[in-house]
Amino acid sequence: MMKNKLFLFSLGLIILLTGCSNENDASSSTDGNSMASFRLELPGATTRTAGDTYTPTRYIMEVYPDKAATGIPLMHIEQDSGTFDVSLTYGTTYTCLFWADNGTPDNIVNDEYETADLKAVKAKADIPPTSPAYGGMAQVTAGISSSADYSVTLKHAVAKVSYIQDQRPFTSTGNTLTVIFPKTCQLNVSDWSVNEIADATITHTFTGISQVVAGDRLATSYVIAPSVTADMQNITVALNQEPPKTISNVPLQRNYNTNIKGTYSDLYNSDMNCQITEEWDTPETEKDLISIWDGKTVTEPAGYSADAPGEVLINSAAELAWLAEQSNATNQKTFKDYTFTLTTDIDLRSHLWQQIGHGKNGFQGTLNGNGHTVRGIYANNGGTEKYVGFINYLNRGGTVKNLTVRGYVSGTNTTKQWYYFGGLVGCAEKSVIENCNNACTLAVGGEEGNFYAGGIVGSADDTSIQSCTSDGTIKNTGNSSAVVIGGIVGNWAGGMIADAILSGNVHKGKIVYTSISNGAKIGGIAGWVDAWGTIIVSNNVNNGEVAASSGEHVTYNTLGAIIGNLFAFSKEGSITVSGNQNKGNISSDYEEDYKGGIIGRALPSANLPITLKDNSIAGGTPADIVIADCSVINGTITVDGVPVTDTGKPYPVPSE
Repeated sequence: MMKNKLFLFSLGLIILLTGCSNENDASSSTDGNSMASFRLELPGATTRTAGDTYTPTRYIMEVYPDKAATGIPLMHIEQDSGTFDVSLTYGTTYTCLFWADNGTPDNIVNDEYETADLKAVKAKADIPPTSPAYGGMAQVTAGISSSADYSVTLKHAVAKVSYIQDQRPFTSTGNTLTVIFPKTCQLNVSDWSVNEIADATITHTFTGISQVVAGDRLATSYVIAPSVTADMQNITVALNQEPPKTISNVPLQRNYNTNIKGTYSDLYNSDMNCQITEEWDTPETEKDLISIWDGKTVTEPAGYSADAPGEVLINSAAELAWLAEQSNATNQKTFKDYTFTLTTDIDLRSHLWQQIGHGKNGFQGTLNGNGHTVRGIYANNGGTEKYVGFINYLNRGGTVKNLTVRGYVSGTNTTKQWYYFGGLVGCAEKSVIENCNNACTLAVGGEEGNFYAGGIVGSADDTSIQSCTSDGTIKNTGNSSAVVIGGIVGNWAGGMIADAILSGNVHKGKIVYTSISNGAKIGGIAGWVDAWGTIIVSNNVNNGEVAASSGEHVTYNTLGAIIGNLFAFSKEGSITVSGNQNKGNISSDYEEDYKGGIIGRALPSANLPITLKDNSIAGGTPADIVIADCSVINGTITVDGVPVTDTGKPYPVPSE
């Protein structure tokens, strides 16, 4: 099992894996040729753990007739034993590269790395190596170099990543862990340099993970990584069919082991930490992957400057608490032109959250969740605060994106005014909300006043809301006289200054409305939409449930799978509702309630016609009514090119 390229010589190489002698036979010269015996050992022979102690099954040697490993090697040898016999030309300097791994010589199907060129080694796509790989280099002048030059200690050629289950055991068998690295590199063994491979990711899938106790290692990855400094990657991990977790700034460095320790199942809520350990080399860094808040500590981020707006990294729960403190009702900093980027998941542990931004001096910066989750949120208005959410008020130019929130938002309306409750944002004005997910439960309401409630935002004016998801539950807790609830946004008003978009959002949660009286406006996406100009409501999906029940049927509720109530003011523009789908269920216990598969009630104006096209109600209920009540006295409604002519009736009108 030997592959020789341009085999002009014979070189003897003895591979000793552990406990090798430091003595080495001197090279000898015969007829201008020099025989040599190289002796190698693996790194860390006295500190390797049992999991890293193994005998490589493939050995590779490349020989270059020069002082550098350039061009095509004189020979490339692969074999399953540790003896190589080669004769060198006396007085010639050679550079020799070595590799050892768990592959099979001359059989690329079974190899875990592509090693046709040891100056450009890379992992095979989506095949997780089962053992470490090693590399090394020797430079000798045949017949002249000392015996010490023929003694080579191989080094770890890869970084090691260990996934360790913490706190909670696995009680089932047959688990699967999927890990995605967003980039991959190729390695030059001659100088340990790496080059990133463009547009390439690596997926490691580990199957058949059995029952484990807390502290057990689930799996191990070996990846090619830089040597001098750690490469910080945002990797994702997913157990079985659970949602993936994004782990930011995981340090990967050749010859180092990175431990990622925590609870991998999303069924449990715990902290997770990441550290480079000394199992392979000296420790370098340690980092919490889920930062826990104690309810008290606030820390100014290291990258913040009061005089120089720009990006500021939020590395801990205490730094996020600082952002809320600085933008509260007392300090009222708006943080215009700042971008705050989360680098870690955060657990607020249900401590009362003072919220980010307050009132009309709300948050005007950008909060980039960077794919992370803030969990353990507890926001409450104490009966007096008008705006309640993880973010209290998102104001003119403010943006929140790429963030998931989990927790509990509650409040009561104790005075005769409007209150605003949102899982993510209480109220937004002329802002942007995109690619966010709400998993908060909202329990809001009271005996006085009125309220807006939404899974993402309670009320939003001239604010674009796109690609957001809500799978939390919203329920009212009293008998407020006016109630507007939306799975994504309670009240959405657009077109006052610029065109507004409500697009690509998905409601997967549950809205439960109960009241002695009734008169609520409830939508799977938006409870109430006010059009002051051109607006677009497109490609939204209701997969959730909207259920209303009333003790006294004083007046009707207006329920829609996408929009509860759509109202056009006497401004110029157009209202387009297109490509939306209802796959959920709209129900109530009152026959007179309006229940629409797309819209509960639609009221156009003379200058703001309503156009519906390419919407689908086939997958949900009701499956026979697009609009429950059409008011076409002062304006026009068109559904898939067909004008609606019957005012005060549903569309299509049910057959008798």
